[in-house]
Amino acid sequence: MMYPYLTLNDQTEITHSEMKEDGSVKVYIETPDENGGFHSAVCWLPEYRWENIQGYTEEEMSFFRDLVRNNAHLMLEFSQDGGVLRNGGTTLSVPQDRGMYHRLFIQSVVYR
Repeated sequence: MMYPYLTLNDQTEITHSEMKEDGSVKVYIETPDENGGFHSAVCWLPEYRWENIQGYTEEEMSFFRDLVRNNAHLMLEFSQDGGVLRNGGTTLSVPQDRGMYHRLFIQSVVYR
């Protein structure tokens, strides 16, 4: 089962799985591309092990690595209880700019 977590304005979707028996959680990132396909990447928590990275630049991956690291504690928590929507929340939508302001905005939303 995959649960929605975050949607960016460029339509990037970040989802996570339920917690597996071994304590791992799959984080899946997918962005539509201009050719009708998708860029995608998978990160396994709590190891932060990345695999199947397709179509993203190193700058984009740096952004996603920071985003996952800064939100991992929440995804791990929500993975044990039906996702963020089950916990009365809504998925977060944030501006498309992936600069420093964007990262700080995400952190301020998450840590309130």
